[in-house]
Amino acid sequence: MTTLSTHRDLLLHELRDMYDAEHQIVDALPRMSAMATSPDVKTAFDEHQVQTEEQIRRLEEVFALLDEKLAREPCPGIEGIITEGMKTVRGKDVAGAVRDTALLASARRVEHYEMAAYAGAWLLAQTLKLHDVANALEQTRGEEEETDGRLERLAMKTADLSAGNSAGIVS
Repeated sequence: MTTLSTHRDLLLHELRDMYDAEHQIVDALPRMSAMATSPDVKTAFDEHQVQTEEQIRRLEEVFALLDEKLAREPCPGIEGIITEGMKTVRGKDVAGAVRDTALLASARRVEHYEMAAYAGAWLLAQTLKLHDVANALEQTRGEEEETDGRLERLAMKTADLSAGNSAGIVS
């Protein structure tokens, strides 16, 4: 276990945690896309895959700015969120729009975790006056907020379709 005796130690711990989280997300998104039934939901997950790969590259740049070697700290938080989301729809008879709504809800939980983690790391970088690092973290946090908004709008649309269909309404 790493000793966290300075704010820099804590920042590095957080960055390693997020580096692992982003890799877990990159691994999960193709499975989520494959499980989705709506082309819009599939596209959202596929586009988020590309964005997450860029966020991994940005974290690699942050490690370089800090003159630190790349390392991953296991992120059980993201692992749990992903596992819970997949468990909700895997092996169950979940109708199309309901399945998509469940997948989007899980994806939004991931986004909220990431927004909080990047905000915390940003604060540490600011505290340490590591402005280039803080700017990179802020860029990613902003992307996570935009993705969450997109997923929210898509979930609302998907839930509306599901509610309409379950009530026997054809759109």
